[in-house]
Amino acid sequence: MNVTKPPFDNPKVRQAIAMAIPYQKIMDAVMFGLARPLFGAPASKQTDVAWPQPHGYTTDLDAAKKLLVEAGLPNGFETTISFDIGFADVNEPICILLQENLAKIGITTTINKIPGANWRTELNKKVMPLYVNVFSGWLDYPEYFFYWCYHGQNSVFNTMGYKSPDMDALIDGARVAAAGGDMGKYDADVRGFVDLAYRDVPRVPLYQPYVNVAMQKNVSGYQYWFHRRLDYRALVKG
Repeated sequence: MNVTKPPFDNPKVRQAIAMAIPYQKIMDAVMFGLARPLFGAPASKQTDVAWPQPHGYTTDLDAAKKLLVEAGLPNGFETTISFDIGFADVNEPICILLQENLAKIGITTTINKIPGANWRTELNKKVMPLYVNVFSGWLDYPEYFFYWCYHGQNSVFNTMGYKSPDMDALIDGARVAAAGGDMGKYDADVRGFVDLAYRDVPRVPLYQPYVNVAMQKNVSGYQYWFHRRLDYRALVKG
């Protein structure tokens, strides 16, 4: 979501979207269960010192409608949902399911299909109000992902244009603590910025896709690489 563009600059609107997403339908009908859910964490569950991790939002249309009323939008509004055609096999059905649920809470949407060659350009303009996107960090460190994707330096990967002094302080604190070996402060700061991200919801994680590999029985030596590209050097046939 572009959190600088009205009405998405209102946290209650973003929370309403998060409550309207048909999470389980997406898992079942789009991903066929081949992903780790990033939604529906129990309210009693403590935030982990990890990323990604599930947020506590679930599909609750009544709660979503209430949030829109609290945001001063009892009759909803109109907007667009954009996606990269290059990933249409996943993105388009997600957008359709989301469009159907948003209509139930009074938000009318038009689906905007953007050619893959233009996607990054349009994404980095940070003007699309609502969109489905795929992003992953190469390094498995929470502060690394958040620095590039949530920090107020507003890098190209902060596609929401999200800025929060509180978020910046927590991210910067975790980076300094990690470098200095102060793991107590590091743990507290990581929990803090994850909690803040899920309270402000500038983006709503849906799932973490599995990386499935199929090989013939006479092929071995597959190695997983963080950049998600196949390294042929280790493969053996015979």
